[in-house]
Amino acid sequence: MNQKLLSVSACLLISLAVGAWLGRQWQGEIADRVLTGIAWLASLVAALALANAAWLRIAARDPAAPLIAGRHLVLTRHAERWVLRLQHLGRLEFVEFALTLPRAQPLDRADAFARVLFALSLGVYAVTRLVALDEFPIYFFTDEAIHPVLASELIQRGFRDVQGNLFPAYFQNGLYWNLSLSVYLHALPTALLGKSILVTRAMSVVIGIFGAAAVGLILKLFFRVERWWLGVLLLSITPAWFLHSRTAFETALMVSFYAWFLLCYLLYRYRSPHYLFPALVFGAATFYAYSNGQTVMLASGILFLVSDFRYHLRHWRVAAWGALLLGFLALPYVSFRAQMPEAVTSHLRILNSYWLLPIPLEEKIGRWLSTYAYGLSPRYWFLPNEHDLVRHRMDGYGHLWWWTFPFFLLGVAQCVRHIKSPASRALIIAALSAPFGCAFAEIFITRALLFVLPASILTALGLDWLIGWLRTPRARQIAALGVFVSLAGVNVAMLRDALANGPTWHTNYGLYGMQWGARQLFSQEIPALAQRHPASSIYLTPTWANGTDVFVRFFDADRFNLRLLNVDHFLTYKRDLDSNAILVMTKEEYDRAQKSGKFKEIALEQTLKYPDGNDGFYFARLAYVDDVDAIFAAEREARRHLVTETVTLNGETIPIAHSLFDGGRVQDLFDGDTFTLARGMEANPLILEFAFPQPRAVRGIEGTFGKMNFRWTLLVYADAAEPPVTYWAEHRDSPGEPHVQMDFDRGPTRVSKLRIEILALDAAEPAHIHVREIQLR
Repeated sequence: MNQKLLSVSACLLISLAVGAWLGRQWQGEIADRVLTGIAWLASLVAALALANAAWLRIAARDPAAPLIAGRHLVLTRHAERWVLRLQHLGRLEFVEFALTLPRAQPLDRADAFARVLFALSLGVYAVTRLVALDEFPIYFFTDEAIHPVLASELIQRGFRDVQGNLFPAYFQNGLYWNLSLSVYLHALPTALLGKSILVTRAMSVVIGIFGAAAVGLILKLFFRVERWWLGVLLLSITPAWFLHSRTAFETALMVSFYAWFLLCYLLYRYRSPHYLFPALVFGAATFYAYSNGQTVMLASGILFLVSDFRYHLRHWRVAAWGALLLGFLALPYVSFRAQMPEAVTSHLRILNSYWLLPIPLEEKIGRWLSTYAYGLSPRYWFLPNEHDLVRHRMDGYGHLWWWTFPFFLLGVAQCVRHIKSPASRALIIAALSAPFGCAFAEIFITRALLFVLPASILTALGLDWLIGWLRTPRARQIAALGVFVSLAGVNVAMLRDALANGPTWHTNYGLYGMQWGARQLFSQEIPALAQRHPASSIYLTPTWANGTDVFVRFFDADRFNLRLLNVDHFLTYKRDLDSNAILVMTKEEYDRAQKSGKFKEIALEQTLKYPDGNDGFYFARLAYVDDVDAIFAAEREARRHLVTETVTLNGETIPIAHSLFDGGRVQDLFDGDTFTLARGMEANPLILEFAFPQPRAVRGIEGTFGKMNFRWTLLVYADAAEPPVTYWAEHRDSPGEPHVQMDFDRGPTRVSKLRIEILALDAAEPAHIHVREIQLR
């Protein structure tokens, strides 16, 4: 036993040396963390070996001799039976625990060779994910940062959400209620290691390693593929997976959990009906990991139910218990839907789903079929495209390698040929389920990422089939080794390409591009700036990324006296702006400040350059010109003038004069959809003025507004030359967004002009007044 422990220690020390070499090569934050972990582990194992050397004895020749023989502990192995004996523990004379192991099957050379390559494949996968994990992808997105942020806040509240619900099923990410299991998965690493880019992404990588292992096991156990390790390497080199498996996006978690769902389901079909229970658990994990996992599991569940109905019926008792487990696993979702019945509809609204548009049902079905077909098309998967956002694709790569397409087709042909096999049907079902849900909105790789799972298995089937055509075992073994080296080399080449060229693949680094800068700003530049100028107030523009307030919470940036404001905050109205204020601006904002004529001085402190060498962020101190009050007063007066737009109501074109909007259009007030709105830029009261071409009968008016306490005043003119009839009402403390109405019971019978003034009672000017819908009756 001493020798085994010392051997393990030696292996760990060798790993430490390899890690040190990698650290010198890659110079990433990963090096420090990995080296520290390996050093502690190696020291612990070495200490255990030395501490136990005095009382452990080796049973090298006598199989019945105890492997551990201590005063209180004896461990003995008899054939396939392990016996652990605890003795002389106070009044307890002894107690034994026995474990009978399954009879070991001798490994032939081919199987041993495959297992070695499988272990090495997982090693290649792990290394190409963990090396420089915080450097590629070059962005750190708020959709990654939100998981540990919510996990940390959940722990602080005793695992209650802001509404006080214990162990909530879903969490809000911006406008979406789409986070669930991922928050809980990040709770432990966040509590132990804190919030960092490395820890956040590494949690996703670790789960991804298990998902890759499941791919190999599916090929080995159910397709009887001799080179079952191919699935791991083919998944690893898939460009779409290579990119997203290095992020903390919850879509990667969904794919990994679905891999284990598929593995357990096939074990249920081939080994024992009782594997249905872990299959349902991993299916639920897929469902709760990512919003699109809901439709994926819905489609998969229905197809598996129909495909294997006879088998389910034959094992109806297990299926009945499985139904009970499924009901229990669905309880969190059912509870959430009861509390938030509009969540799914709102999500589809935000995604601008055509399914909610007022178009005929047959047109919706046609669009769904065409979108679904595109999600399965080789053109989308195997060729580079401009459809997906640049931050979700690798420049010059398809989502799948184009040269794997022939092997993929061979794999599909084999599955179709053996369609009566449950494993082949399961693979086809997984592929068909992947784009099912995202076809209701639009195909994007994050939503359809699950397809890489069956695609990798199908490609492995095709490639293994070709290798199997070689005549001699030695030739097949040499070919397999060559394929392993080639695929491992592709992994390393992709990593080098990503680290060396990835930063300049796409040079739009702003909001609609890579959203680059979180790590550089919050981990490097802003802390250094706050240390140099501790008395300064830092104003960081939020316009370069989505949800930049999440970064403030993730990096605990409040300690730097930081606020999220862009230069327009100081350009639209006069604000307090002293010499201690430092603005961090994008290039467009910096140019706008220079051209505004409102600043007599823009003292540039420093710049942060984008990866392509161009200026990205400007750090500057600003000072207003002496007569800036007059400039702001003139602009404010100009903004009070109403602007006129036209809208068509009941076939009649009506001009409507209104206060300036900074969101939406006047047409959004009459589309019958309270989800759309127009938002006033600053006016309080907000004014809407209708000028009807011909006097018309108007009996009253209805309106839906944003949540606020307000008074609305309606001036109703029978003729522009006559005094108006005035109506008004105040509305306070509405439980939701107020929907109100006013009857014109005092006339006039026909209206030529209507003026609406909406005054927010609890806000001064400027105020952003939301008007969702107006309806004339």
